[in-house]
Amino acid sequence: MQTRIVVYGTNHPVHVVDFELTTCINSGFLLKANLESQFDLADELLVGNMLTFEIESPDAISTYFTGTLFDIQSGFVSEHTCGAEVILKPRLELLKQTEKSQIFVQANVQSVLNKLIQKAGYSQDRIKWRVTKDLPTLPQCVQALENDYTFFTRLLAKYGLIYWFECHDFIESIVIAEGNLASPYIERGLLSVTDKDGLVHEHETGFVGFTQCQSRHRFRMGGSQVHVNAHPPTSVSSAQRSYFEPAAHNPAEQFERTGNLELAYQQGKNEVTLVGNVAEANAGYSFSLNGKLGTAKGGDYTCIRSKQVYKQGSANDPKQVAYHSESVCVPRGEPIRIAPPEHSPKPMVFTATVRSLSGSKTNPHLDTQGQYATQVHFDSQVTESVKRLTQYACRGQKQPTGLHFPLLPDSNVLIGCMNNDPDQSYLLGFALNDTQPSVVTSANNAQNVLCSRGQNLLMFDDTPNTPHIVLQTLAGNQHLVLHGDKKQPYIHWLAQLGAMNIFAAKDIQLGSVKSAIRLLTNKTFIASAKQQLALESKKSVIADAATNLDVTANQIDVSAEQNITLKAGRSHRSVIQSDINLKADNNLTITAPAGSQIIQSQGNITVKGSGSGNLTLANGGSEISIDSSGNVNIFADKLLTLKGKAMAVFDGSMEQDIGSKQSATMPSVPQIAQLAENQRLSLTADGVASLADKTIDLSYFYSDGTPVEDIDYEVVMDNGKIYTGQLSGGTAEIIDVPAGNYTVSYIGEDEEKIISLRQELRTALDQMVAEIRKQADIQERLIDDENLGMQGLIYSGAFLYGLYQQGESIVTGVADLVEGTAGAIYDVGAATFRILGHLATGDVEAMRAELQQIMSTASESINGIVEAFETLVIIAEDEEARTLLANFPVRYFNAHSSVERTRMAGRLSFEILLALATFGSGAVVSAIAKSNYFVKATRALEKLTQATKLKRLNYTRSGTTEKVQLDRISKVETDIDDVKRIESVAPASVALKVNPRTHVKILLDDFLSDAPEHVKNNYRVALRDGKPYITRRNQTVSDQLQYVDGQIVFASNRIDTPNKVLQRLKVDHKSLTPAAKQKLKTLEAQRNQAIAKRDAALKSGNAEHLKAAYKDMRAASEELGEEAARIFVEQNYPGATPLRSKLLTDGKQGQFDQLYQTEDGRLLVIEAKGGSATWGSRMAGKRRAQQGSREYMDSIFKNYEDKLREYLDSPNFGSDKYEVFTNQVEQLEDMIDAYKSSKLTESIDYIGVQQRARDNGLVEVIDITEFDIIR
Repeated sequence: MQTRIVVYGTNHPVHVVDFELTTCINSGFLLKANLESQFDLADELLVGNMLTFEIESPDAISTYFTGTLFDIQSGFVSEHTCGAEVILKPRLELLKQTEKSQIFVQANVQSVLNKLIQKAGYSQDRIKWRVTKDLPTLPQCVQALENDYTFFTRLLAKYGLIYWFECHDFIESIVIAEGNLASPYIERGLLSVTDKDGLVHEHETGFVGFTQCQSRHRFRMGGSQVHVNAHPPTSVSSAQRSYFEPAAHNPAEQFERTGNLELAYQQGKNEVTLVGNVAEANAGYSFSLNGKLGTAKGGDYTCIRSKQVYKQGSANDPKQVAYHSESVCVPRGEPIRIAPPEHSPKPMVFTATVRSLSGSKTNPHLDTQGQYATQVHFDSQVTESVKRLTQYACRGQKQPTGLHFPLLPDSNVLIGCMNNDPDQSYLLGFALNDTQPSVVTSANNAQNVLCSRGQNLLMFDDTPNTPHIVLQTLAGNQHLVLHGDKKQPYIHWLAQLGAMNIFAAKDIQLGSVKSAIRLLTNKTFIASAKQQLALESKKSVIADAATNLDVTANQIDVSAEQNITLKAGRSHRSVIQSDINLKADNNLTITAPAGSQIIQSQGNITVKGSGSGNLTLANGGSEISIDSSGNVNIFADKLLTLKGKAMAVFDGSMEQDIGSKQSATMPSVPQIAQLAENQRLSLTADGVASLADKTIDLSYFYSDGTPVEDIDYEVVMDNGKIYTGQLSGGTAEIIDVPAGNYTVSYIGEDEEKIISLRQELRTALDQMVAEIRKQADIQERLIDDENLGMQGLIYSGAFLYGLYQQGESIVTGVADLVEGTAGAIYDVGAATFRILGHLATGDVEAMRAELQQIMSTASESINGIVEAFETLVIIAEDEEARTLLANFPVRYFNAHSSVERTRMAGRLSFEILLALATFGSGAVVSAIAKSNYFVKATRALEKLTQATKLKRLNYTRSGTTEKVQLDRISKVETDIDDVKRIESVAPASVALKVNPRTHVKILLDDFLSDAPEHVKNNYRVALRDGKPYITRRNQTVSDQLQYVDGQIVFASNRIDTPNKVLQRLKVDHKSLTPAAKQKLKTLEAQRNQAIAKRDAALKSGNAEHLKAAYKDMRAASEELGEEAARIFVEQNYPGATPLRSKLLTDGKQGQFDQLYQTEDGRLLVIEAKGGSATWGSRMAGKRRAQQGSREYMDSIFKNYEDKLREYLDSPNFGSDKYEVFTNQVEQLEDMIDAYKSSKLTESIDYIGVQQRARDNGLVEVIDITEFDIIR
């Protein structure tokens, strides 16, 4: 009889092609096997489940081996045979994927080890303790920047424990023992070794034992050494050894640990290697060997590592069965120990979290002598409410010498490790946070004030919302206050005694961005400058004096873009020694409403016009006027006198028109207006006034040439003047700036918002974990209520999460659920843990490689991977956010019951990551989508992703107005290339029973619902390689359509005229009125009902119901968009009048969704989209124009005008029988009139409104796009 292997855990017969099992004590095992079946094993063998192999020996005795399925790769090896390569490992491997720092206070070592093992998914009954003495309870047990597996092995090595794995009732169990004397004997009994020839003779065809035996003895030098508080090692030779020398706290511990280390380092000194066909001789098991036969030395042995190899060929190409086992053993009486892991380099100080396994709510604290490192027990005398600073005194001191926070559960502390040894850790202090605030506050005057004997005082105060610094002397009469009040921050500088002198060798600048600068004095204010003194304000500069205001300089320049007003209560006197030049481009008026002007000059007085207007002198109803053609008109209200002492000469002909003008045109009295800001005159840093006529061109683009998002910018000139604005398409132009240097800051997002969004995400994820913890108890009770047969079904893999939420039997609907998930769950379990690890470290390229492998090897498409990767790449740049997201799947599953964790370890972790990273659209068959907090978490992650993306754009640089500088930033690479993409034809969460071709045909009919019949009949749906695609009978009749990601869309290469965006806005639902929110919620419910009908139709395979469901979905989505548009117009254009936009037809093609006329006469053209709808297109002449473009808008209005002419020519128009028709046509005519009027004045706003929605509900933001339609 030959050795054979049977596989348990599948519903169909499985053929084992080959099998290799390696086991090692204190390490684990690795099982690789190639299997064949007539069915796809990937549908049955779920990653994270347990799989059992039965090895039946030639003597008909069976050995069972169980492990957790970590990886499976499947594919068809022939036309009717599917092959699968599986890898089994112990669940303990999961502990290698985490790293953390914790301090377990007053913790028993066994409890800590139990906690770690349970984190890997082992229930308490699968942890076998075989120890004879209790493990110690430690005041503190430190995990210092270690993964859980390293921490686990370090504790085992420290206390002389070992571990191995056993199989009990098809369940993988872990055994922890004090040594190999607790190792179980195999049930076969005494084993033998064959004769020296190593052959199994004919009379021993049923022989099970060993055919080869080899002994190995090694001589090892040196030993181990443990010191009592030895820091550092005591000798050079010991420090140069390959192992470290740990420290013990007392001689007894020193003796025990030295012995354990010695045994660990001497491991493998005497080994026996046995080769044969004994399947039970695995690591951790013992057996008795007959020493009378062969070369083996008789006695009891313990196997420390083994290897089994089995081959029998494919079912289609069977070969002779080949099987052998190899066991490396040590004498059972020779103790086995674990060598401690090497210490990794650690920072001098790092944070750790205080934990308590006892569940006690009393608080740990420092002792009365203030000793942190030696006494950190919980104390029942410290109340829960004590969360503030408490004084403590060091040993031997009566007065308090410092402050500390009481150690509370989950407190964050600062620790360090001597020689990188976690067993030699020390507590340095506390990491400040919301529950452990700053020490320096007004409530702690002994710590925040530095005061000298002469009453000189420096005070720091970190009180929340009002932090400040005070520097004072002379009992506060001289002081400086820097106050950071969040509502009204200020700086207060006071000198009540003596003078305050401010002197600078170069410049002194006083600036205020928003409010005023006031310089007040009771006596004299003197502002003196050797060169220039400049006063500049964005509003006004006021110089006011009760008596005289003297302004004296070599040169005084007064310039204004609009008006200059000089106003005097009595008289205005200008005395100029040379010339007075008065010049105006338009009118120049000199008037005195209640007096007269006297203009005197030693030389000439010339009044000259530019030739484009009239020059008029007027007074008392009379005037002298010279027009632009050179004609002179003289009008006297009473008497005209021409007088000359010598003569009056008229040179040329003269005509008299006595009856022309009856009165003089008096010029109007100018009104004294408020002084406007001088935009064209500016001061440079050295105090020189200059003309502000320069332009700064900002250009901010990604490295691939695409513009960055429309973010804010701030430009600060070297004279302190600030210009702000927003980029548009990556560019901005700032005109009329002074020449010189400037600093530009691009503002994407600030850190405070990032911190707030991180907290929002953390809260939502914590709520999801707490929610599932409560539900786990319900599931356990339901499992207990089932009979043994049903429990077997559950533990064999038929149970999936979520059914117990309805309070039903857990086996109700299992067949439907498995059927529904069979095509949507993929072989990604093993890769998921690696992806989470790469995310935690920010390794983007490693994540890209893993996801590409998933996409290329999956038998079906996994929707959302590309979108999820874009999110993960951005989140990976934020260390805190990526750690939060990477740790969540493990936290979430740890909150489940043991049965669920067995089923959900790997594959569903990927679904959770996919669901969150796609903000809900990537949620496949995952119970996480049913969480009450799932939507909240996805929205928080979506906002955090967008904010993190914008934060990358924060950038500040210097520049000069004389040089144009282009700003570039590298673009995050979010593409996943060279992968196999298989289009899906149904939502991933529903098992598709509708034929793919029929499904696409239904979608196409819904898409073309408003199209003419000849256009509908031009399309047909065909299958190519099993995939549906759309063809046209006549390519000139209609445009090319494509089926992409479950939707019908126009071929992207058909857009000739894309739209241009002027600006994008977002309207949060939180800002809407309660009535508006309720309307959207009602429409959301209607759309959700249609989605439920769609899923039911897909599942049942009813094509007619599916067609009706898609029609209802489209109608609900369109109404969502329409309602969102109405809400936007009501809130932003109050009083706007609706105009008729609907034509007198049933369809919606060739018309806008909504039209309005605002109170100031502007025309609003509204495109409304709901659900997942995107901007469409239409033919505008011979070119296809995208919705939102000027060409698209003109084409629609042309269609309105054409239709209006048809309606006006209709005999029904104006008929009394068709009054409704006539009224509708007149409304349409009024709309066309409004359009023509707005077109002439270019007062049209073209706006797109989108209310996005997914299968799990609305996106609580209305997206507003203002299109650029300027030609």
